[in-house]
Amino acid sequence: MKAPKLLHTTRIHKPTTRQVMALNKQGKTNERKGLDDIYNLLIKMEQRMKSMAKQDIGTWRNSHRAALNPQRPNRRPLYSIYRDAELDDQVETVMSNLIADVMSEEYYITKANNTEKDDKASDYLERSWFYYVLEEALKTEGWGHQVLQLTSFININGFYEFGEFEDIDRDHIIPEWGLFMPDISGDEGINYRDPLFAKSVLEIGKPKDLGKLLKASKPALYKKNMEAAWSQHGEIFGSPFRIGKVSSGNKEDLDRMEEFLKNMGRSAYAVTDIDDSVELVETSKGDAYMVFDQFLARADRAISKIFLGQTMTTDNGSSKSQAEVHERVGKSRMWALKLKIEFLVNDKILPMMRANGYPIKEGQRFKWAVVDEITTTDIVMDEFLVQNFELTDLEYFEKKYGVKIKGLREFTTSTTPKNEQVKEALTRIKQLHLKTDKLYQNGNCC
Repeated sequence: MKAPKLLHTTRIHKPTTRQVMALNKQGKTNERKGLDDIYNLLIKMEQRMKSMAKQDIGTWRNSHRAALNPQRPNRRPLYSIYRDAELDDQVETVMSNLIADVMSEEYYITKANNTEKDDKASDYLERSWFYYVLEEALKTEGWGHQVLQLTSFININGFYEFGEFEDIDRDHIIPEWGLFMPDISGDEGINYRDPLFAKSVLEIGKPKDLGKLLKASKPALYKKNMEAAWSQHGEIFGSPFRIGKVSSGNKEDLDRMEEFLKNMGRSAYAVTDIDDSVELVETSKGDAYMVFDQFLARADRAISKIFLGQTMTTDNGSSKSQAEVHERVGKSRMWALKLKIEFLVNDKILPMMRANGYPIKEGQRFKWAVVDEITTTDIVMDEFLVQNFELTDLEYFEKKYGVKIKGLREFTTSTTPKNEQVKEALTRIKQLHLKTDKLYQNGNCC
């Protein structure tokens, strides 16, 4: 299969001045301005129906092989499996949990070459477009790669900010070559990494990354087939097998019995000949529940491990200690994901904002707000420090607990400090040991 031809986007006339970020001279607010057609890949995309063919493990292997084809990588069959896997309840749960956990964290933009929050710059991210971009970036953890298109700007208080991003259909993207294919079956593509699109196209993920859904789609496929088999098993063995016996070979009698068996259910009855009979045969299969249910549970645990590295935050745990270990693993996974988002914003989104006229300086950075968790161990240690040492820096306690401290409380004359009590106890123990040693040395013991 030959590689697609490159459409010469650099030959397209590029305006010398872009007006999308200019101040609104008429003073209007909430005025929306669409992206110029020259920069919009979405209007060039030919829409097609998505494949909903039945998937199995053989389809998965062939699709994986097609995606790795060095002559012309084709991810469309694999993406069809991914879309099917996203319908799985466990895949939906773990991906939704990841997205919710990360997006519930606080973030801000720092001042130039500083770690302090810049309120005005941070306010530029308190927009629906940034929430959407974050969500798509987190979904890319499953899919591996995504390309977003900035489609409009909105005038807010006389300044045109980003209005809306849309995702470019992955079926039209060949990330290994950086090509957008307007017609997925055609032989011509557009280099979306061309500087012409630098202000309007955002690429997320690594070009060769196939995402965690590559592995998670396997147990999801097994689950789907096993659930269908369990449903079929229930239809066959869930109710007793019915045998209708007719004494005569008369067609009218046979039809009457067949109609009776067909309609046999709640409140069913029949008027039969004295020689006719109906026999109910119960199934002896008693382990079906364990076979099907345990298989599905194992598949769910496999999906949880792929995305979260552990199972107890989505499935039932067995002990508190194990749950704490699993929770720590989950937090480390989430922190790694937040770090990826931080790199994406600092390396691509903030430069894109600056290129479109946002007053964000080079030294300003995107940061996640760090919230210190106060544990029982912290409280015990702080109490020990206060009771046994003379402290000079109380700012540590003020920042940690969020309370204003006037100063350390002085002990009254009637109260003995705890460290003095400890010294007295140690002295008494030492004197007791000395008396015991003398008793042994003089032979007065035992």
